[in-house]
Amino acid sequence: MKTKTSYLKTCCIVCTYQPNLSDFKKNLIQFKKNYDFIIIVNNDKLFNVLKFKSKQVFIIDNNENEGLSIALNKGIKLAKSLNYSVAALFDQDSFIPDNFNKKMLKNIELFIKKEPHVNVALYGSQFIEKKTNSKAQPIKISNLRIISTNISQDNFYDFSSLIITSGSYIPLDRFDELDYFDENLFIDYIDIEWCLRAHSYGYHSVLFNNINFRHNLGDRYIHFHGRNIFLNSPLRIYYEVRNSLYLFSLKHISLNFFITNHVKVILKFCIAMILDKNRSLNSVKYFCLGYFHGLIKKMGKLE
Repeated sequence: MKTKTSYLKTCCIVCTYQPNLSDFKKNLIQFKKNYDFIIIVNNDKLFNVLKFKSKQVFIIDNNENEGLSIALNKGIKLAKSLNYSVAALFDQDSFIPDNFNKKMLKNIELFIKKEPHVNVALYGSQFIEKKTNSKAQPIKISNLRIISTNISQDNFYDFSSLIITSGSYIPLDRFDELDYFDENLFIDYIDIEWCLRAHSYGYHSVLFNNINFRHNLGDRYIHFHGRNIFLNSPLRIYYEVRNSLYLFSLKHISLNFFITNHVKVILKFCIAMILDKNRSLNSVKYFCLGYFHGLIKKMGKLE
């Protein structure tokens, strides 16, 4: 990647599935303010996304829900074919402020000048969860622990083991070196797997502390021992437990991370089943199905 901000030709990629139309319109306005070209990859055949098409907005309209990983890869390949150098990836419910892109590119330029010898797979920014108003923190993986660390007060960035897809800036040539997002996963763990794959190749993930956006992690949450635990639908429980098991089969996933993360997935499910007033037997059914499919490596979309 070149060091001059003016040369960072950035394409915005947004994936949609059953969006809240009012929120999506507001978010799209902000994307248009920030980016000259936006690719919307739509996985919802009932969502009339074509009405948003313009010279500034290109639509990839899938006939069915092909999954987030496939949708992201389609957008990335199109951006590469159009000679963009960086992909800015977003979920449909992420709301960015004015000048978000300019600030991100300025941060990237400053980081490259300060750390010219550090190989970076992706750059991310702080996100504020909409419902809880809580700010994400850098994550470190060490000694059978996945730790949220304090945000640096002396620097505009931190290194983080994991960064979510939404709000991330990825130099497109990284996909030539590291390959694309794993389409076996369909949804959930896509960003985690790619971050850990990049780290296994000696790349770093950089989280900027001086810029943030608003993002929605889930529909509901419960508060437990000072932490917010976000609750998933039965179908998302299926993908979460299945994909957490699938990671064990990947050579770039350490045993340390697998054990730590998988225990957290099981504990989260148990706590939700005890404390969630809206819990259902469907959640147990999909948890068990996800566990079984994870063991036999039945991946992709659950038909």
